[in-house]
Amino acid sequence: MTDSGDIFLWRRLKTGDKKALEQIYSTHVDALIQYGRRFCSNEQLVEDAIQDLFIYVWSNKEKLGDTDSIIRYLLISLKRALFKKMKEAGKIADAEPEHHSFEASLSMEDMIIEEEGFEEQSTKLKQAFEALSAKQKEAIYLRFYQKLDYEAICEIMEINYQSVRNLISRALSRMRGHMNVLFWWILLLGEIFAKILSTKGGIDPY
Repeated sequence: MTDSGDIFLWRRLKTGDKKALEQIYSTHVDALIQYGRRFCSNEQLVEDAIQDLFIYVWSNKEKLGDTDSIIRYLLISLKRALFKKMKEAGKIADAEPEHHSFEASLSMEDMIIEEEGFEEQSTKLKQAFEALSAKQKEAIYLRFYQKLDYEAICEIMEINYQSVRNLISRALSRMRGHMNVLFWWILLLGEIFAKILSTKGGIDPY
């Protein structure tokens, strides 16, 4: 999906517009922190990787290619930078993202459940989500929380289009099997899915 606003903003950055850099940072830093925390619970390491990323972007602005999705570029770059930094810090044995977990836990505290019976359904959702594979969790997170299209998810996860569709389809099918139809549709049509995916997982720090 092409975003003309992103195209224009990125071009401003490439010409040396510091306000463009500041706008990009303020718009996307929270999403970058949340995404980075899915792979590493060491907040300082995540923040350092983000800082290094923006230093690199500014220092190499004239050499950057064009993009119609700034968040896609940033997520791809952060993932690589974070795993490199984790390896350098001796936190992991290798810097290949596919060899590591993706943590995205569901929390009852972030869900507004007023109807009788929804609490039981949300508990089942939590259990179903946590049973997904790391790749399924990441694909669901990028699709429903970051609201990225399949092409962007392909680039970020470095897998082909059909693999992304299969991951999401199987994950949703597995989760849907744990809930009644009414709750499932309310979940997908409302904001609940985004809220539960924005929760920081309780994971052991690297």
